[in-house]
Amino acid sequence: MSQPLSDRTKSHLFSVVKRLFQENKGILALDQSERHFNVKFNAYCLENNPHNRARYREIFITANPKFTKAISGVVFSREGFYQRTKDGRLFTDILRSYKIAVGVRMDGPKSIDDDFEKRNVIIDLDTLPKRLNALKISGCDFTKAQMRLNMSQFTPELARKHAELLSLFAAFCQKVAIVPVIVIVGVYKGDHTLERCKQVLSSSLCILKATLFQHNVYIKGTVIALQWVTKGVDCPTEYTITQMAEATHDILITNIVPAMYGIMFLSSTGEEKLTTEVLNEIVKLNLTNKWRISFIFSRAVQASALDIWHGRDDRLAYAQNEFLKRIRANYLALQGNYHDFLMLKNPYTAPEPGHHYDDLFDDD
Repeated sequence: MSQPLSDRTKSHLFSVVKRLFQENKGILALDQSERHFNVKFNAYCLENNPHNRARYREIFITANPKFTKAISGVVFSREGFYQRTKDGRLFTDILRSYKIAVGVRMDGPKSIDDDFEKRNVIIDLDTLPKRLNALKISGCDFTKAQMRLNMSQFTPELARKHAELLSLFAAFCQKVAIVPVIVIVGVYKGDHTLERCKQVLSSSLCILKATLFQHNVYIKGTVIALQWVTKGVDCPTEYTITQMAEATHDILITNIVPAMYGIMFLSSTGEEKLTTEVLNEIVKLNLTNKWRISFIFSRAVQASALDIWHGRDDRLAYAQNEFLKRIRANYLALQGNYHDFLMLKNPYTAPEPGHHYDDLFDDD
């Protein structure tokens, strides 16, 4: 069990959490691994190197500043945290000028033991304190680590092993006044049903919550992110958006405690339109409760921009417009007003460069 934090540290951590949960805002995840970029870039015959990865991240960082109306934080990989734009500006300096919190994904490829899932991403606790101190000096506000679940092979014992590691991670982060963001995500592959996914996510969240308390982690200074409930890609049963949202909301009713400021959702499938529709339905179900709901999205706001960009400078403006449009859609979903976006003419068609959807971010 970690030592209690000072009141000053608690106050700072809670202030960062409140920044991340600003009304109608979420976190942009630019923390993809090199392995993930192999898949992204191979489809467009782009070489997977630091230069191209930086140019990809620059699409979003240098987009029209209107995107800041819907983004409270950006989480990078360790590489991305220190990268610069073509003209030499640190990505993090640009974001701080917008008063956006910056974070780093901290998982690494070290396993706990032979029984731990080989494909899971694990935190190296031996080097964690040193890395956290270096990030704090560099202005890091929050860090992210994840609990990766296999729906068909899930056991409470494995979940407790995950939760133990992540609770230690959270305690280390808070000691240096960095907010830990803990993500619970399931493997989309498989034939698991909606009910199975709900059971696994609910059990994992319950176990994680209990373990955090056992390690004296300051819950108000912690962010928990959860994928929404969905079936496996090979499951033959079809479920409606309402069924997925209701199953997800049931987990909140069971597991959210007053000490938790809110909860964030990530995309379960990466499908942009579906992700926004489910988020919209969850928010509408939550209108009578006091929980803050937000998102931490990667593919769900980036995929179509990459489809447009293709690594070409002459397509950059088109890609940035597409990104702004996806951000706007989720900005409305956090209000339960996504249908307003669907009323627009051709909402899924990229606009010409020069039209940045400025009018869509005007106050209602």
